[in-house]
Amino acid sequence: MGDGSGDTVLRAGALPLYHQLQHLMRNAIESGRWAPGQRLPGERELMRQYGVSRTTVREALEALARDGLVVRQQGRGTFVAPRPLIATLARLQGFTEELQALGRPVGVTVLHAGPVPAPPEAAEALQLEPGARVVEISRVVVLDGQPLFTDESFLLPGPGRLVLAAEPGQTIYAALEAVGFKPATGEQTIEAAPATRREAQHLGIRPGEPVLLIRRVTRMADGAPLEYRRVAYRGDRYRYRVALVRQPPGEPARA
Repeated sequence: MGDGSGDTVLRAGALPLYHQLQHLMRNAIESGRWAPGQRLPGERELMRQYGVSRTTVREALEALARDGLVVRQQGRGTFVAPRPLIATLARLQGFTEELQALGRPVGVTVLHAGPVPAPPEAAEALQLEPGARVVEISRVVVLDGQPLFTDESFLLPGPGRLVLAAEPGQTIYAALEAVGFKPATGEQTIEAAPATRREAQHLGIRPGEPVLLIRRVTRMADGAPLEYRRVAYRGDRYRYRVALVRQPPGEPARA
């Protein structure tokens, strides 16, 4: 695979040649022999190494691109795609806390932090009158040197002002807990949505391209709303994993 492991000539058989080549290249990526961001050998080198036609090489690369494993850049070549972040839905935690728990290097750029009139959906979630003042904290979060998501957090004025005065580097949830407003439960929806112009600008994509849009309402233990958050992830860089348990009909629900 261009890493000193030697040449391998593919043979005609039950599987099409492009499928065999795709499988070998997938293994090289998933095993880590080809790292995220690494440039793949060119088409001619792959043809020589595997004894296949240009058509076979292109079909294999197109299949890998459809699966999100490689990114083809006009005039530059084909590169291993960044590994998507895979998260679970088991715990209430902040979106940057999620990354930190996985040991991933995170960069955060604050776009705005201060009082604003509540957008309609934030006012409804926080049980406020339309246009009531809230504290907005908007950020762009970068993972592995590339933008991963935009994060718009809208907080009730009291706790929001305290979060603004918190020590730099604290996550929003950690800052809330430090001043006595403890997030206890959350409700969120996840859907595919077209990127707004602002989201696209910060995520490095075109307006209207699909993002994974998450809307969350965070509450305290007594059920009172504390925060409304809108997060837009690049759809090619984030996945959710959900564990499911089969419950036979008639059995009582598990706690």
